[in-house]
Amino acid sequence: SFAAVLLFLVAVLAMGLNALVNTRANMDAISASHAKEGTTNIMLDNIRDIYGAASTIVVLTDPAQIQQHMDQVAAARARYTQAKADLAQRVQTESGKVLMAEVETALAAAAPQSDHLFELTQKNLRDEATVHLLTKVQPSFQAVIRALDKLIALETELAQKEEKNARAQYESARNWMLGLGGLAIVLGLATSPTASRSRSSTRWKWPAPWPRAICLRASRSTRRMKPASSCRRCST
Repeated sequence: SFAAVLLFLVAVLAMGLNALVNTRANMDAISASHAKEGTTNIMLDNIRDIYGAASTIVVLTDPAQIQQHMDQVAAARARYTQAKADLAQRVQTESGKVLMAEVETALAAAAPQSDHLFELTQKNLRDEATVHLLTKVQPSFQAVIRALDKLIALETELAQKEEKNARAQYESARNWMLGLGGLAIVLGLATSPTASRSRSSTRWKWPAPWPRAICLRASRSTRRMKPASSCRRCST
């Protein structure tokens, strides 16, 4: 009936609106995961910049060049701090918070080692600075980098899961909408006035009687035309 068609159309509309809402929510989740991944990469890049500057300072003798690299270290530390504060607000999962704490623990052990390296360099203790770089600074910074790599891997995995869920929900909603829409079209065609008239016109009817005025039959013996009143078929 027409009411059933309207019901299916309403269901299709509701399914479409629900799919749009879910798609928007999934897109927001995917964007948030990619943002966290990008912020963690910024932290990693600045840790590498700090270690690269520390490795370069131990071989420099020009105070101006040493100061230039110290300024680069200060800028990298500021960018790292800003990125870390941004990431701390975005991380919501327990696994992410655990890895954030691991990064902070590793950095807390690496920062004093790099500070001591800079002190040795400013005192022109090159040999001691080189030994300290290889035995203390490098291992501690590698621990920070490993912790950040694990955090990046986690955020990448979460982003991939969100994308997979969004794709599955979209395909499910599309299939339901196509199915309900097709069924609504079939019901609409079945209940349309044109279809009803065509069905009524195809019903079997009794044949109409022949008109008496044209019911003439030739006599085999005389070849004369008999009037319609003498025709048995017309009289029945």
